[in-house]
Amino acid sequence: MLIFNSQESDITTSQIAVQLNVFVCGGIAIGLCCSHKIGDAATMSAFLHSWAATFIGSPEKVRSLNFSEGSTMFPPRDSLPPKYIATMDNLWFKEGDYVTRRFVFHDKAITTLRAKAKSDLVPNPTRIEALTCFIWKHCMAASKAKSPGSEKTSIMVQAVNLRTRMKPHLSDASIGNIFWWAPAGADLAMEERELVDLVNESIAGFDTVCAESLQGDEGFSTFSNYFGHLQDMFFAEVKPDVCAFTCWLRFFNDIDFGWGKPFWIGIMGKVGLSLEI
Repeated sequence: MLIFNSQESDITTSQIAVQLNVFVCGGIAIGLCCSHKIGDAATMSAFLHSWAATFIGSPEKVRSLNFSEGSTMFPPRDSLPPKYIATMDNLWFKEGDYVTRRFVFHDKAITTLRAKAKSDLVPNPTRIEALTCFIWKHCMAASKAKSPGSEKTSIMVQAVNLRTRMKPHLSDASIGNIFWWAPAGADLAMEERELVDLVNESIAGFDTVCAESLQGDEGFSTFSNYFGHLQDMFFAEVKPDVCAFTCWLRFFNDIDFGWGKPFWIGIMGKVGLSLEI
């Protein structure tokens, strides 16, 4: 697959690029590149499900993409401080020499990790929680091995889909970047079950925050304050290690263009700084 890399400005470049690959063996692969400035993974999931339903002639399965629901809940503002924009560019879009790796965890391994991650607070951790904290702990170990005398803190941020946490819930077909980052800080001495407790507590906090303070005009102030908190964490005097996680579970697995469900789904190209998926 070719990596779509337009040299045009953000205003004139294509927002979505699609590449269809048909192999001699009869296999088909669809490559898709979308600007993250117009939507998140849930947005692309809704788009692809609707495209597939239209393609196979099943209008009843087409999702009615909602372009207004998100902006109604989160009114557009032009007053985002420039330093916040610079922070996001520096964290996620900084150019560099990055490597993409794919690790496969089989059912038996996941069951073992979930058992190790159990605690009184989280007696039944999800596979995502168990895998996230397993990878996070080993990222901390790798950083420590690379810089033995370092006192850096490790910060994990987990992407949280806000659609199902709003009151009332937003539809799955709401278009936009309707997610936020749940942060947690830790050190290598913590066990995986302790890390799971931290992650679970950080994500659970969004249920209350979304219901009470993120919606409407006042929500902008909450987001600004929260972003300031993230900025303080990321750019402390001793710069921490940042590991960001996002879960695409159930977003794309059942998309069917008439050839059956996808055999394999993955990302390609270089990801942003310190990004683990």
